[in-house]
Amino acid sequence: MKKIRLDKEVYLEYGRPCHINIRSKNDALVFVNREFTFKCMTLLESLCEKYDFLLYVYCFMPDHLHFIISVQGEKSIIELVQAFKSLTTLESYTHGFEGKILQTRFYDHFLRNWEDLERHIKYVLENPIRKGLVRDFKDYPFGKSFI
Repeated sequence: MKKIRLDKEVYLEYGRPCHINIRSKNDALVFVNREFTFKCMTLLESLCEKYDFLLYVYCFMPDHLHFIISVQGEKSIIELVQAFKSLTTLESYTHGFEGKILQTRFYDHFLRNWEDLERHIKYVLENPIRKGLVRDFKDYPFGKSFI
């Protein structure tokens, strides 16, 4: 069986940016409800602050989300993602969802250098443009850049 996750120590590496992608279960359009999506945005920002992560950028698309973070404290990226998914699922119940709304697994890509980070930030910011949702990222309500 192919190993999907890297060694756990990698997810604790201080300061190394990591691009995370989490898809909705069955590609459901879970991030189209403004109130729910804004709550999820707040949850992500709050968890990054609580767990001492640097959050570079995020974008919630209708059926998935992207964010780029780096470890600044004691918690691992896996712990942050698990907490986010758990709290998002709990919040989803108050918005009429039933069961888990996010896929169990998530995609991660550790960035190698500043150019790689810039390229991935641009990718995240331009996602709603590529999907035809807006012409300019500044017009997209479900994303934010901290760079």
